[in-house]
Amino acid sequence: MQEKPNHHSYIEEVLRRTGWNQTELAKRAGLDPSTLSRFLGNPDGGQLLRASTLRRIETVTGLPFGNAAAERPASQHGFAEAEASPV
Repeated sequence: MQEKPNHHSYIEEVLRRTGWNQTELAKRAGLDPSTLSRFLGNPDGGQLLRASTLRRIETVTGLPFGNAAAERPASQHGFAEAEASPV
């Protein structure tokens, strides 16, 4: 059985390794800062970030999430980035 991906641990590691705060990471990734704020503020909420959100964070930081995209389901229920503008 495949272990559930831990998006919270990934984001926390990204913040630690880059030295950025949530707002800076969100802005650099072209996300609304509230996306990460709401997500990180509810670690037990069972929510996952969207694959597109993870890709943006991977791209801007160069830090991959897990081994491969296969760890992420193609369709996830997560926070929308409707207000985000492309980088």
